[in-house]
Amino acid sequence: MLFSTRAGIEAILKRSKTFLYSCLTLACLVAGGIILGPFVQKYAFGSFWTGFSFRIRFNRQQNCLCFVIWIIAVIVLNKHRENRIWPVIASIMLIIVFLIPHSLLGS
Repeated sequence: MLFSTRAGIEAILKRSKTFLYSCLTLACLVAGGIILGPFVQKYAFGSFWTGFSFRIRFNRQQNCLCFVIWIIAVIVLNKHRENRIWPVIASIMLIIVFLIPHSLLGS
């Protein structure tokens, strides 16, 4: 969340390190959510993956949503370094996602 917020601020202020902080954010999302996430779930619930949830559960879709939006932001920044709207959108979305309690509709 730290790198995401910094990338959003860099994009708003039109600084040159927006792409660097966007890549760091994506790397942290991959390491924390995609790689370490299943191990935390295995430790907490006894299985690495329990399938897709077709019910609305915010705690399962949060990381996937942020991951996809940050992939889009990094791809757009890689092609057009001047187009800084996607890192701003992605950083705001990550803040909104982290404000949603995990137990909003049950866990």
